[in-house]
Amino acid sequence: MARAAVAFLHEESFIVRDYAEGAALRGEGGLERPQFPAGGLDPRMPAKMRMVGLNLGGVWRAYPVEAVEQARIVQETVAGVTVVLISAGPGKGVQAYDAQGTRFDRVSGAGASLEVSDRDGGRWFIDDERLLNSRNGRTRPALPSTPVWWFAWAGAHPDTTIWKP
Repeated sequence: MARAAVAFLHEESFIVRDYAEGAALRGEGGLERPQFPAGGLDPRMPAKMRMVGLNLGGVWRAYPVEAVEQARIVQETVAGVTVVLISAGPGKGVQAYDAQGTRFDRVSGAGASLEVSDRDGGRWFIDDERLLNSRNGRTRPALPSTPVWWFAWAGAHPDTTIWKP
């Protein structure tokens, strides 16, 4: 759905404020610390590190976006859930899926032709909702995930564990 660019002139200050989608994150992006007061920052990671947060079997888990993008594929089992995180590469984002025991080992292609291979030679097409096996039609569902700054994730989930490469 296309969105119109929106800017408002605040009537008291005559300052133009950008309310377009993503504007707040663009303003936050170049800062090393949160742009608003945030107490008790968790020192395990830099406050402004981009993360993908998941709840896996009741365990909060955070994945550094840049590390997953670099690896392109990360798979592990946490609290009985076999999760696979997939990226098309640096700057392309990360998507998480419930692998349901399938072992994935390689990402190939780009854009609409992005796919992942399993250890049995199966090819799986990737979309936002699922992985789809091209041979037998089996699927692996996407997991609810949250793209977030580390300070926000750790503040909301102080008992989170962190994946490290």
